[in-house]
Amino acid sequence: MPYGSYIEKEMTRIENEQNVSFVGPLAGWPVGIHKHGDDRFLVTKAARPLTTKDTRCDILLKILVSVLGGEPQFEWFKGLMRTRREAIRNRRFVPGPIVILVGPAKSYKSFIQMIITELLGGRQARPWRYMSGQTTFNGDLFGAEHLCIEDEAPPTDSATQTKIGSHIKSLLFADNLSAHFKGLDATYLKPIWTMSMSTNDEPSNLLCIPPIDESLEDKIALIKTTCIDSPWTDDEHKQTWMREHFSEEVQGLAYIIDQQAIRPEWRNDRTIIKAYKNIDLLTMINNVSPEEQLLNMLDMITNGATIKGTAVEIDLKIRARFSRQTEKIADTHWKIGVLLGKLAKKHPKRVTKKTIRGSAEWRILPPLNLV
Repeated sequence: MPYGSYIEKEMTRIENEQNVSFVGPLAGWPVGIHKHGDDRFLVTKAARPLTTKDTRCDILLKILVSVLGGEPQFEWFKGLMRTRREAIRNRRFVPGPIVILVGPAKSYKSFIQMIITELLGGRQARPWRYMSGQTTFNGDLFGAEHLCIEDEAPPTDSATQTKIGSHIKSLLFADNLSAHFKGLDATYLKPIWTMSMSTNDEPSNLLCIPPIDESLEDKIALIKTTCIDSPWTDDEHKQTWMREHFSEEVQGLAYIIDQQAIRPEWRNDRTIIKAYKNIDLLTMINNVSPEEQLLNMLDMITNGATIKGTAVEIDLKIRARFSRQTEKIADTHWKIGVLLGKLAKKHPKRVTKKTIRGSAEWRILPPLNLV
């Protein structure tokens, strides 16, 4: 065979048999060439959950028990981290809920997120810019097991909130994810991700959390954190402990976590463990939701009277007085109808709907007239 023909044949073979669509670290995957769907890809750095060690972890336990208030939050947290570590170790593509830590300053929210990163192997990425629509590129996320959102500026409109909720669903629960790197064609990959978010408990900060509707109910976990005194005497003492003892204590915590049993009532076929929700936080978030903001505006314009009308008519009434606020929660008449539907589910005695000549008419009773 002529030398040139041999080269061409060999190049064709390499293109057909050894060509890969992605090269780099991939969350949850071991080193090597792998196939997903019709694509092959080369993973260059393995995911390695932190190894365990049967050793004392007194400081970490003291912080976590105090900040999370003991059971059931701490127990649930240990159960979740056990499932996420097992997913990486066994390369099981099991989705898990986002962990949202909410509390005042000095309640160790960021410290807990640092612990999550260490427990999952030490690789962390920041997805907020992509999730909030500031960029369309997400390639930098695929090399880290922990997607960490920390004290980001809350969105100012319902469209961004909805976008964040959609990304939580797609990033954590989709079967295939489009990885888009700058300068490269998008390819489909399947990372094993765990996502966490931390935010303060002020009403304005809670807008980082998308409205928890039926589609997000099993995908968002709410954990309340409490402000505690520092276990260290000063910053120098803390830095010394971080250098000399942190890694070993996290190994001891991993040992405890990997033996954590999951309560039967928390078990879930899809995520193994259900999305825990602190009741106080759930109430706070519901109170600042777009539909509750709409109800408050309606109460102010009706001044104790019953209001009736289509979604368009109601929208025009509230925009006449609260134009800016209305635009933040609903940029179209159609979205007002969606919010009224949510209110009808939450407050069935106050908000009702009936169809008249093919058109939906809403009736909203004032808060003190629920007859």
